[in-house]
Amino acid sequence: MKTSNTLTFILLAIFCSIVFAEPEPVAELQGIWQATYYEREGKVEAADFQIIIQGSKIIVQIREKKEISNYTVDSTQSPKTIDIKHSDNDVFAGIYKIEGDILTLCGSIDKRPKTFEKGIAGQTLMILKKKVEPPEPQPQKIAELQGVWQATYYERQGKVEAADFQIMIQGSKIIVQIGQTKEISNYTVDSTQSPKTIDIKHSDNDVFVGIYKIEGDILTLCGSMDKRPKTFEKGIADQTLMILKKKVEPKKNILKPPEPQPQKIAELQGVWQAIHLEKEGTPGPEDTVKKVKLIIQGTDFIPQMDDEQKKFTYYADPTQSPKTIDIKSPDLVYYGIYKIEGDRLTLCIYQCPTPQDRPKDFETGRANKDPRFDAEFLIFQKVEEK
Repeated sequence: MKTSNTLTFILLAIFCSIVFAEPEPVAELQGIWQATYYEREGKVEAADFQIIIQGSKIIVQIREKKEISNYTVDSTQSPKTIDIKHSDNDVFAGIYKIEGDILTLCGSIDKRPKTFEKGIAGQTLMILKKKVEPPEPQPQKIAELQGVWQATYYERQGKVEAADFQIMIQGSKIIVQIGQTKEISNYTVDSTQSPKTIDIKHSDNDVFVGIYKIEGDILTLCGSMDKRPKTFEKGIADQTLMILKKKVEPKKNILKPPEPQPQKIAELQGVWQAIHLEKEGTPGPEDTVKKVKLIIQGTDFIPQMDDEQKKFTYYADPTQSPKTIDIKSPDLVYYGIYKIEGDRLTLCIYQCPTPQDRPKDFETGRANKDPRFDAEFLIFQKVEEK
């Protein structure tokens, strides 16, 4: 099996883009399509839904309800075919055509139709018009907002509640932390408005529309999911108001510890055959796993699949518990832990920003819950030298 882009191994990113590959998205289908005509079992029904096609996902939205499915197409057929696999594993076998900004879909769960004829029992026909969306504002780093802000006052729906959280703003990300729980969102601002505006887009695509101001080390945020407020007045129903104080981090020692130097670790040397590979708890297919080897020579760490390989440098510290390993190339860094039991090498690695973020043990590392990090759990068996 050949990789389709730059050595999909980017450290066992073999598993991101080969082992865990998704269907190739079809460019002409991408976007938001508003239903204008809907017919089921030969009868016309309300066309009160839209279809959102993003990458290899197709999302049917009826008001607040969404159903997400995978789809595959064959644009070489005439008419072009589309198969939509629902969460219950039923497959809608259909055909489609695009004429200008109009998408016509016709299909059924039982048998693929051959034409787009109306009024046919046993099949579904829909006609949709592409919605032209204004370009989304791009997330941006706003210098005055960067840092850690501790809540000192919190009001929701006009009622005061516990201000037991902090907000971290890093680059274009805003992270709300309550205890050990974190929610990460993107934000955009318009500092030319008065008051300045901020939109916070949550992972479920809900958007908090608000206003903000900074006075010294105090940040005040006010907003709601429905309508942007115009003032920072307290006691207003249907909106959220929070006041936060910037936390001043203690100055760090400007003398950085020396970078670890690569060194040959005897117990790691040799050729290792993959026997189990998983990403975020999802195992890779057996036939692909069999094609993966890991070669460790001196200070070189070389994942290989078929005839393709990528060279990294590794830094290991077998004195730590668990033993640590850093795997680096000019464009990638992985921090992880490893253990050797007999002829088996187990690795748990994260693509994360700092060594402090590496997994602490194999069990919690394998079941990584932090959405910021890509986690991989890998087991290899030593290949005996001939």
